[in-house]
Amino acid sequence: MDSHQRKRIVALGEILWDIFGERKHLGGAPLNFAFHASQFGHDAAIVSRVGDDPLGREILAAVEQMHLSPDYIQVDPQKPTGTVNVSVNLFGEASFDIVEDVAWDYIEVSKANEALVRSADVLCFGTLAQRREVSRASIRQLLAAAQSEPRDALIVCDLNLRQMFYSPEIIRQSLEFCRVLRVKEEALTTVKGLFGRNGASDREFALELMDTFGILLVCVTHSARGCTLHTPDAKVRSPGLVVDVVDTVGAGRAFTAAMVTKLLEGAPLAEVGRYANLAGAYVATQPGATPRFSPYVLQRFELELEGQ
Repeated sequence: MDSHQRKRIVALGEILWDIFGERKHLGGAPLNFAFHASQFGHDAAIVSRVGDDPLGREILAAVEQMHLSPDYIQVDPQKPTGTVNVSVNLFGEASFDIVEDVAWDYIEVSKANEALVRSADVLCFGTLAQRREVSRASIRQLLAAAQSEPRDALIVCDLNLRQMFYSPEIIRQSLEFCRVLRVKEEALTTVKGLFGRNGASDREFALELMDTFGILLVCVTHSARGCTLHTPDAKVRSPGLVVDVVDTVGAGRAFTAAMVTKLLEGAPLAEVGRYANLAGAYVATQPGATPRFSPYVLQRFELELEGQ
């Protein structure tokens, strides 16, 4: 990627271990997004918090090996490093049991992470890390800083509704900050219900969200069936790809990173959707949330799919 295309991309929120029985994988949606953004050639970082324990120290070492800076990952002297117990069904779809009251529930605003977000071209966040007041207040303060002049970062909300760690207030305040919304169709149905709009079509509701909150793009993902991109003036459907799924952990964040990359390039909506689907499909064919790939690997993967 040319230097003029390389952007500073910052993720806010949870960093943790996904526990699959006897094995574990480094994860957390913001970390997965930051890692995949770096694989597209961007300068990516994550603001998070781990415990002062072996799992936390292992995360800090692993983050460096991923070529992400650990400088914005705080160490909590009391709370443990976050973990999630993951189970995968026969279709490769993951379900999560997220441990509560852990280090990333207590992210603090610091001079360092505030300076980081003020320098960002893109900021990505979700709702899970806002489940407790400390991190929720910090994330909102950092989002406000990122929107300040002259930088005015593009703020992306990856609306990953987990268990019951969300509320209408958390969702509404998140939407007030975001300019690009990525949401699974199941989560969009939940949000419709919370907002009293059960009868609205996806297009109608997307238009309402864009009009109410000033959102520029709503991307609704349909798992293996692809995605639909909504802007005030257009609706573009991108079909999914048929692949052999290993597990879907991390696929959504690879999708979001690819989507952001193409949006930054000014690509047409059809190309944005195609490339995002490709990245998500590739990660779904690999174990764990953060398999290594490059744009070249995705190109080869696409050619292999076309040859089947």
